[in-house]
Amino acid sequence: GQRITRVNIEMLRSSIVPKDMELARGDLATILYDASRNGAEYIFGDTIKTLAQDEAGVDVTFERGPARRFDLVVGADGLHSIVRRLAFGADTEFVRHAGLYAATIPLPADDKADGEMFMINMPGRMAALHPCAGKPLAFFVFWQPEIPEFDYTNLEQHKSILETNYASMGWRVPEFLDAARAASDMYFDSVARVDVPNWARGRIVLLGDAS
Repeated sequence: GQRITRVNIEMLRSSIVPKDMELARGDLATILYDASRNGAEYIFGDTIKTLAQDEAGVDVTFERGPARRFDLVVGADGLHSIVRRLAFGADTEFVRHAGLYAATIPLPADDKADGEMFMINMPGRMAALHPCAGKPLAFFVFWQPEIPEFDYTNLEQHKSILETNYASMGWRVPEFLDAARAASDMYFDSVARVDVPNWARGRIVLLGDAS
């Protein structure tokens, strides 16, 4: 709980990237949705099951909804892209694990982050109180060989992995773990690189972390 040293992040940030801005994933998703929902059709609670293309379009089937046909399919569905898997190949062909996992969990709004990040480092593990756009987050980063059975959709598994890696850590980490236990949503994923030699196949293309 004692300050060992301090880095002026604002000065560092302004000297490197003057226009840098950080947004939480959920906030960004809300902004994009609010800005586009009147001009785009959104389907929630479903996922793509198959893709079949020809010269004129792409036939798409879904797990729950009826089949549809589209002129173009853009996979912007991240590191674990279903579009990439269906149209380009298995994750093992393209995803290279970097040996790290990271997680962020919102903390109660009354937690005073005061615009500063406070962190504790131990060999192979770091935990931090991280203010993001004025909202406090608990932030975890730790070294871990690739977990073969890792499921990026399994919230209970993510909580268990955090417990295993951080149960013995002091400072405010027990509070952060309490927030993780109570969380109904959190960001938790491996840090990885995706190498797709060709991001377009006919009328199916990849963007962002998917490619």
